[in-house]
Amino acid sequence: MCLYSHTPTRLHCMKLMADYLCWKCKIEAGTFLHCFWECSLIAPFWKKVVTLLKGWSGLEVPLTPELCLLGDRSHIPRIHNNIFTVVMVGLVTASRIILRSYQGLREL
Repeated sequence: MCLYSHTPTRLHCMKLMADYLCWKCKIEAGTFLHCFWECSLIAPFWKKVVTLLKGWSGLEVPLTPELCLLGDRSHIPRIHNNIFTVVMVGLVTASRIILRSYQGLREL
């Protein structure tokens, strides 16, 4: 999965923005990891997504950025390919929702 977004930090380095703060919380530096994972306004969203995926698949889906953002399969070692594909579709969709909410600067 490839998520590429011009984060506030990147835009600030390119001198396209006056500050480098996260667009949502306006407190922390807007790095990729912060904007997509660590932001206090994004973290509850990921918890909901993982809870839904756990309920659907019946598996213990860990709440880790390696799995949720990068698709690292090593966090769920004994998962059938078809179920992993559906879990990844859910995670990619969640990432796209976050990206769209940043583009429109709306709350999730």
